[in-house]
Amino acid sequence: MKTRLNLATDRFPRYRTVNLLLISALVLTLAGGAWLVSDFRLNPPDVETRSREEARLRLELEDLLRRVAEVEGRLERPDARALLAELTFLNQVMARKQFSWTLVLGEIERVIPRDVMLVGLIPEVSEEGRVFLQMEAIGRTIDDVSRFIRNLEMTASFRDVKVASDEYAILDGREEVRVVMGADYIAATMTEVGVPGD
Repeated sequence: MKTRLNLATDRFPRYRTVNLLLISALVLTLAGGAWLVSDFRLNPPDVETRSREEARLRLELEDLLRRVAEVEGRLERPDARALLAELTFLNQVMARKQFSWTLVLGEIERVIPRDVMLVGLIPEVSEEGRVFLQMEAIGRTIDDVSRFIRNLEMTASFRDVKVASDEYAILDGREEVRVVMGADYIAATMTEVGVPGD
């Protein structure tokens, strides 16, 4: 006959702490679940109110879409299209009228180096009133033209100066650099460019 002998006075002592922690976690989980169930029973979500609100918002959206369709239908008529074209034309004329050659040329004159000449300037005014300037300049060296571009970029009026093309040539034994560039123009006030006001 075989007999098993356990000499330990305390069986599985290392598992007691783990078992206590697991039982505590289980009790906390059950208590939290019971609290959630009781809270849901005491404060049920108001499904009917939300459904009514959703239906009301859906009706408002359908009404707005119907109105937009009506307005778009009116705008598609020939007389409305002609009026819109006339308004666009007048807005462009107003934007061009607000463009000041004096201010632009004054600002360029303030930053252009001595060895660079401005030989072309074409303003383009968009329907929104945004002004884009296409400029053509000739300099003795690439350094002169580069200095002109840096000077333009340092002003508050010329943004996103980009070179479209450049051409190098030697005329009468002198180097010449011709550059075509473009920039967005933001009009400055008379005091900002140092031009005396009226």
